[in-house]
Amino acid sequence: MLDCKIKKSEDCVLIEVGNWLHTSELEIRKINGKVSTSCITKVKDIHIHSRHYSDCLLRKDDIILISEAASDIAGMLSFPLEDEKKYYYVPISQVLGFFRKETLSLANLELLYDKILIEKINTGIYNGIAIPNSHEMIGRVIKIGTHKFTKEWESIPLEVQIGDIVVLKDNVSTPVRFENKEYYIAEEKNVVGIFKREQALNTEDIKFINKYILMKSYYPKKVLNSTVLETPNINYEDLDYSDVYNRNLFQIKYLDKENENLKQEDVVLVSRDYTNYVYLNQEKYFLLDGERWVAARIKE
Repeated sequence: MLDCKIKKSEDCVLIEVGNWLHTSELEIRKINGKVSTSCITKVKDIHIHSRHYSDCLLRKDDIILISEAASDIAGMLSFPLEDEKKYYYVPISQVLGFFRKETLSLANLELLYDKILIEKINTGIYNGIAIPNSHEMIGRVIKIGTHKFTKEWESIPLEVQIGDIVVLKDNVSTPVRFENKEYYIAEEKNVVGIFKREQALNTEDIKFINKYILMKSYYPKKVLNSTVLETPNINYEDLDYSDVYNRNLFQIKYLDKENENLKQEDVVLVSRDYTNYVYLNQEKYFLLDGERWVAARIKE
């Protein structure tokens, strides 16, 4: 057994950096011309400290699939042990799944906790012909993990189900190619919403989950003459209109209909650096994770 001689308080697995396993059946991170190191490796040791992961299915010597981000960080933050090889601790949250059988195929991939496997579908239509759109992260759910956790670490079922067509935040998933088909693996919290109808993938037909809000950039004509209608947790005197000039002013285009504090077409001032983005119908929308980053509602 490998003696790490390093104590970790977090839940993680130890991997040997550079010991990436390659397979002809399953290609990792080889989409859109991007070729990089594999995300498949073998577990050298396991450290589980919290009771939340007491049901962790991982075992020593299991073959695991880790996230693209964890693979990149492993190369930069590895550390040497007595055998002069380089190692890295991967948090359990960055382990996407594992292979129980020797054949590293998609059929043998078991997803861990809140991870979901999505088969990408092309949504762009031009003169009746489907046009691939590399920006749009839309696909059909093929596999799901076992459960997810609330903020209080209560175990609850996933909201996304097999067969759902979902839209993901951009640049948050790990791409996988299997038998010339493109897939993505992501955490359920990065799912923006579920399309209610497969026939029409319109923004109006999205059932939002995780309290996401879609917005468009907004450029008012008279910023300095604007009046703040509502300023939750903000002082009028402290309101910095320079944020508006730094493109932090947005108009809400779509949100949960049950939302009582914000409405569609509201113009809002958003705290800096708390937006992501998503592509729908080949248009770019900014994405807000709930209301807590809204500093104010604005009226010109």
